[in-house]
Amino acid sequence: MSLPLFGSTALMQDKPPKKLRPYQSRALVEVRTRVLLGKKRILCVSPTGSGKTVLLAAIIKSATLPVLFVAHRKEILDQCVRQLANQGITHVGVIRGNDARYDPSASVQVGSIATLTRRDKPFLGKQVIVIIDECHRSASDSYVELLSHYPDAIVLGFTATPIRLDGRPLGGDLFEEIVQVATYAELLKHPEWLVAPDVFAGSEVADLSRVRKSGSDFDEDQLAQVMRADRLEGNVVETWLKRAHLHPVFNKGVRVPGKFTEGERRRTIVFAVNIEHSLSLAERFGRAGVRVAHLDGNTPEPERDRILSDLASGRLEVVTNCLVAVEGIDIQEIKCVVSARPTMSMTAWRQQCGREMRPWCGVVPLLLDHAGNFDRLGCPFEDVVWSLKDRPKRVGGQEMQRKCPACGGYVGVSRTVCPHCGAEIPRQERPLSESDGELRERQTEPEALKWAFFWRQVVMAKSKGFKPGFASAIYKDRYGSWPPRHWSEKIKVDFATDGLWQSLLERRLQRKAQREAQEAREERALSETAASEEVSEVELAMERTVEAFDMPIDDVPVVEQDRGESPFSDWLEGEGVASGEEPF
Repeated sequence: MSLPLFGSTALMQDKPPKKLRPYQSRALVEVRTRVLLGKKRILCVSPTGSGKTVLLAAIIKSATLPVLFVAHRKEILDQCVRQLANQGITHVGVIRGNDARYDPSASVQVGSIATLTRRDKPFLGKQVIVIIDECHRSASDSYVELLSHYPDAIVLGFTATPIRLDGRPLGGDLFEEIVQVATYAELLKHPEWLVAPDVFAGSEVADLSRVRKSGSDFDEDQLAQVMRADRLEGNVVETWLKRAHLHPVFNKGVRVPGKFTEGERRRTIVFAVNIEHSLSLAERFGRAGVRVAHLDGNTPEPERDRILSDLASGRLEVVTNCLVAVEGIDIQEIKCVVSARPTMSMTAWRQQCGREMRPWCGVVPLLLDHAGNFDRLGCPFEDVVWSLKDRPKRVGGQEMQRKCPACGGYVGVSRTVCPHCGAEIPRQERPLSESDGELRERQTEPEALKWAFFWRQVVMAKSKGFKPGFASAIYKDRYGSWPPRHWSEKIKVDFATDGLWQSLLERRLQRKAQREAQEAREERALSETAASEEVSEVELAMERTVEAFDMPIDDVPVVEQDRGESPFSDWLEGEGVASGEEPF
């Protein structure tokens, strides 16, 4: 049980909290641990569609201090209020315009940053928890000014893209720790959690060579002139009509290349450059017989709510928009995103694409990229290494993507048959991530140096218990082609006659299986622990604190609640981080 500061009627009802997924339970433990260790500004990274609002509600429910939740969009505020109600937290005040839910007596306040900038701030003079959703915007003046009123607050930021809109990191005075709630690799293993879309490029390519930069992105006026070309707008509608109703066929869980069934057209969000572009695209869809509506920042709230509700129900098939549906749109029925807005912002690109990846009725999502963003900014649902000091970097070991020359669909570079159209694809003879200059320089090395490099990988494989193909794979990664066949054949013969090497490989595979089984047991145990209320969180916090600092139990100080105790009243032991699996 949590230790509510304001009494059970202020924060909770008898309804039990929604059960957390394993990664949400793990993140809750990590956040609590960092707070107990004295960290006050924590940035939580969670991919779009991973259920971060559920995690937020669980954090708020376990808090022992007043909570101020801040966001910049009405939809995000409403989602938070609904999810808190699902967790049994009903005494919530909403600070936004003339919202009828305003209640200054509530211990949880959900506020719009625009309204909070103009009004008196809640909980001044008290220790408080400030939670900022979509915190990639928290470097703006309005957020900085708000946080200046809470110098001693515990600040928790949540976002799928922990960088500013211009790509710079969020370190400095904003945040001091990062907690990775989940990764795409972890989520996409479970179709009930997240589903990767099929990605297609438009057949008409926009020429952006003369579009200048304005700040950190393309100049909007010049960009709109280019993207409103008749051939580009026509291709957006034509491609959607061609693909939106086609659903891939699976046989025993394996996709059948080039096979589709015709069905209901996927409900779609279209991202345009500006209002005029969005209206023009909506008009073209309408002329093609599509049920379509347009949204922008000037659309009245009741009409905006109605349009989004109609899209969810199927009364509308397509909604075109300009800067409205980038964040805070949690409609699982959206199963197609059309990107007609070129950008240089990884944040904007990934936020757009995240609208469609929530699972719904087994429908495979569709991403139609008419803006060249996939080639410019990379795959929006692959993992990157986030940092508070440096720009994000791609996680190694993930397969690069390339376009099928027949259908324009993106496929892994190792594929020789396109899963979208069934066409044969020529083999890729070098990794796409290498620059031509670097690769050519290495390819000109003498054969003796290449052999020496290859043999070092063989020695590594023997000592670590890797498979014999390890050395060849590392060689190909460095030189862009496989080693001479007789080199590889020699290593296979060595492996077949080397009992120690075989023994090391067998033991490594056994350790891997044991580790995976242990991780599965720990995940199950963590889920059961998070849902259980049999053990007092207060007692557990004291026990863990004594263990952590090796203090006699009689020496543990008694912390009075009104003197500002930790907002999290337990100390749960986190999972160990399993070492990454080696290649092969």
